[in-house]
Amino acid sequence: MSTHLYGSSPKTAAQLVSVANLKGENGITFINDTTPKTGEWNAIQCIAACTFSTLICPENDGADMSTVTLAAGTTIYGKYTSITLATGSVIAYRS
Repeated sequence: MSTHLYGSSPKTAAQLVSVANLKGENGITFINDTTPKTGEWNAIQCIAACTFSTLICPENDGADMSTVTLAAGTTIYGKYTSITLATGSVIAYRS
């Protein structure tokens, strides 16, 4: 059985974000500087209002997230592989 989320390609249960991941059981990366970070994250929670100079999500529809300011407390979901903050601080939850 597969599931479609927000117009994405079909996903199996193993590919979907798990509650364990969102609880940080796979680890987190706290980012509060402008140094580029690479890895695999499935959620990004803004601790302080933030903007990104780079935010790469291979499954993204092409939207440029670097022009968006996210408010403190905002969480975005996806399959992120590169994060560079311009301002603010975030917790990125590892996949």
